[in-house]
Amino acid sequence: TFSLAKWMKLVNFYNSVYSQSKEKVLENIKQRLPDAKKYVYPQKAYADVVICHYPDGGIMDRVNTSFEISSDIDIEELKMILKDRGIQVSTTYSSDLLRQEVRFNNYDELIQITDWGMIAEETLEQADDLLYDETEWKNGIDGLSQYMFMVALCAKMHEE
Repeated sequence: TFSLAKWMKLVNFYNSVYSQSKEKVLENIKQRLPDAKKYVYPQKAYADVVICHYPDGGIMDRVNTSFEISSDIDIEELKMILKDRGIQVSTTYSSDLLRQEVRFNNYDELIQITDWGMIAEETLEQADDLLYDETEWKNGIDGLSQYMFMVALCAKMHEE
């Protein structure tokens, strides 16, 4: 899902990498949108993880994040850990109950998390099989994305 914040990130990225004006970047994105709707969006239902970024209360440089994952994945332990750190996590389910959207709020607290590796080791059964000493974990929202991909990978391993 392309939120306003995602659009602005794309605009800033293209502007910095390709030295294009904001108007030119928006024009390029709009030209590619029909292809995205035709080829990318239909695959969303089959994705193990769907990431959505959206503005935090309309503030453009603050982005909250949600992840859409299988409803079979239990994230209650993660929710409790993050609640203790002042981060609100809410979950809503799709109408067919096959997928859940996990929404992470409290941007200021979320970007300060620097120990996603430790959180993974505490909450993921297969962490020992998937992680090694040199695993490089990012901080904040990037680390959260890494963690959520690990959650989905662990769920896939559990299925087999």
